[in-house]
Amino acid sequence: MKRPILWIGGFVALLLAAGLGCNLTAPLSSPTPEAPTPTPTAPAPEMTPLEYPVGGYNLAYPAGWVVALQQGAIILSPSQDVADAMDWASGPLMIVLSGLPEEVFAATSEEEQTAQSLLEVTLESFRAQEDAEVGEVETRRFARQEGVGVHLGWTEMDTPLRGYLAVYVDEEVVALLLAASPEDQWETVWPQVDAILASMVFYAPQEPTPEPRGALERDVPTEATLKIGGIDEWTYCSPGDEYVNIEVGARGTWDPFLEVFNEAGESIASDDDSGGEFNPYIFGLHLTDPGCYALRISAYDGYGDYQIAVRTGEPPGGGPISYGETVESNLAPGEQEAWTFEAQAGDAVRISMVGSEELTDTYLELFGPDDTLLVSDDESGEGSFALIAGYLLPRAGTYRIVAQSYAGESGPYTLSLEQVTVTVQSITYGQTLSGTLTADFPYGYWTFEGAEGDTVTISMVGVGDMDTYLELYGPDGALLMNDDDSGGNYAALIAGYVLPRTGVYRIVGRSLGDPGPYTMSLAKK
Repeated sequence: MKRPILWIGGFVALLLAAGLGCNLTAPLSSPTPEAPTPTPTAPAPEMTPLEYPVGGYNLAYPAGWVVALQQGAIILSPSQDVADAMDWASGPLMIVLSGLPEEVFAATSEEEQTAQSLLEVTLESFRAQEDAEVGEVETRRFARQEGVGVHLGWTEMDTPLRGYLAVYVDEEVVALLLAASPEDQWETVWPQVDAILASMVFYAPQEPTPEPRGALERDVPTEATLKIGGIDEWTYCSPGDEYVNIEVGARGTWDPFLEVFNEAGESIASDDDSGGEFNPYIFGLHLTDPGCYALRISAYDGYGDYQIAVRTGEPPGGGPISYGETVESNLAPGEQEAWTFEAQAGDAVRISMVGSEELTDTYLELFGPDDTLLVSDDESGEGSFALIAGYLLPRAGTYRIVAQSYAGESGPYTLSLEQVTVTVQSITYGQTLSGTLTADFPYGYWTFEGAEGDTVTISMVGVGDMDTYLELYGPDGALLMNDDDSGGNYAALIAGYVLPRTGVYRIVGRSLGDPGPYTMSLAKK
């Protein structure tokens, strides 16, 4: 699971990258901020514990406050409306961001990896504004660790604001915390913010592990609650050779994600929004083999209550398609259609799906002869239409194209399959090559000779914020390894992989966002 990296240098850039919509670049007009003096008789707030292992910290927040999760950031506020709007001018709000030190500091020019240096980086844009004022930097004591903090004040939407920025850094985790409220509320809010900070314990971020939730019966809906940052894993035992529909319905506004795995641990289907209103829905999934399948529920944003159900399904529409052919069909709401074609190893294909009428956002998946998902696409074609351009097939056999809508829309569409020509480059140990991915040629292909037992490292680094992705295929065409961000700063890295046999290996590289220039390197230990 990809951990969001929200650090891009300054705190302003961080918030913009996270889509949190604040405006810290407004000029400051308030006097030098200082900590308010709490009323001596103010009672200590009753606190509710919160564990967030994915972020690498635990905390406690005042009873009655609400907690939200947006793109990996924890949002705390006494008001649900304020948390949803992300608007400090409308009320108290606290944001907690965290990440791995190597990823955080890779996005800065700072050589010194300390809380003090990172605080200065996050305040660069803030200090650059005319009349900007910042309080004295102080040692910030958390539950049993220390960082740095500073009081702030600024004006947003003609509303004077007060706030506090704190940073914690160690060898395992980096955290940045910003709390603020309208100035006339800060004296009441600050003791609560101070209590939250005083409760925090930091540790190494943990990859989320699926939590077993039990077995599902067909056509029997089940209610459950996804914990913050968690993954729920359900099992469904199938007799084999059956079609099912899998529905997930969130209670509230959070955005669940559904992925299905076979007994070998291979992903055979996934979905985000095909059920409408951010709910996943997998239509007409063919469970070919008898056995127990894993259904994993996670979240793109948020967490909370949901219902999951495995329903009796029907074989999807579709049929055979050949190179050079364009077929016409019609999707029902939430439906998927499967089209199959025969191919040889090394064939390169271009697959296009264009909708009409109410079908405005199409989505394509391509599965290999072993029913493994090879590649998917949402909007690489014109408008919001799907296009898989110039993909090189790894082996001979029957391939399956799954045509669907990204958000459960219905309507007519055309599907085109073409055989095209792509360039495959040779690369040798110790070599670094450069190139450019484009919309017409969004994949890069390389081959190399490897011997059984060779330990190889493959790196693909994009220019700027290009998010590279790597796949390594063996001499038999089977996918061996893939990677997204292990190289840091969105760079793909397959490090220290031991080749299982002697032969010709194939590397596939692409971008998960906009294409652009890159470097590709291959090394042997």
